[in-house]
Amino acid sequence: MEIEMSTFEHNTPVSGYPRLAQEMGNAPSIAMVRRFTDLSNESLLYFQAQLVILERELHDLQARDARLSASIEPKPKPRCSRDWYWLGIDSPECDQWNKVLEIRQVLKEYEEAVLRQLKLNSLNPPSKYDLDDIQTRFKHSAMSSSDRIGLIGEDEYVWGSKVPSTKTREAKDLVALSPRPESDPFSTFIMERCTPWLYQHLRKINETIFVNDRTQLRYTAMLTTVVASLLPIASIAVLYSSKSTKVRIGLVAIFTFIFASSLVCFTTAKRTDVFSATAA
Repeated sequence: MEIEMSTFEHNTPVSGYPRLAQEMGNAPSIAMVRRFTDLSNESLLYFQAQLVILERELHDLQARDARLSASIEPKPKPRCSRDWYWLGIDSPECDQWNKVLEIRQVLKEYEEAVLRQLKLNSLNPPSKYDLDDIQTRFKHSAMSSSDRIGLIGEDEYVWGSKVPSTKTREAKDLVALSPRPESDPFSTFIMERCTPWLYQHLRKINETIFVNDRTQLRYTAMLTTVVASLLPIASIAVLYSSKSTKVRIGLVAIFTFIFASSLVCFTTAKRTDVFSATAA
């Protein structure tokens, strides 16, 4: 995460793609691009249609060759469907074998495209915070005369826009190249809310501040460890000091609620994990 204030750097890249690339390099979490899912799906459909036609043509050739009499052909074509030897040693002009080679090439490209699409679809979209971050950078860039990203092509609004003077455009179909490490709700709140507020309102530094997400996660992990250690000790101490059975039952209910809430806030536990831990 990068907390940005007024800054001036020497040797700043020129506006446009070099400047945007530097911004993404300085803050990897805002490195995001379009998947072009529609185009990828359309390309796969074209591959599929092409293969359907090639498959039908191959079957037609196989049926034609199977009907030929062995007495007509010196190398019996009816054997081609049962013995590759007769298909492989046929003349280079063999329609059936040439069709197999054509299908093999198209099928290879199709399978590679499918695997790439599966890999691309498995990547996570950018978080709302990071998308807002890059949109804010474009907004500040558009309002600045010296510190500009300055894209002017049709890809200017790939990431959406916050500039009031432009038509509102929503970012869609984006994929994060360097997503933030998975974190619990408490750590997310610290990184996305508390830390930016502290730097923007309490510290007056006229330079760009870089706060590593992993550094913040280490501190929140330490705090989580402290809470996990103190919670059972506190519950035992409070229950021991209470003499009333009714009060103890109430305290057990309260500490059970606190324990379940802590699991939700300080860990990435699933709902089933919360229920299991609370019931135990």
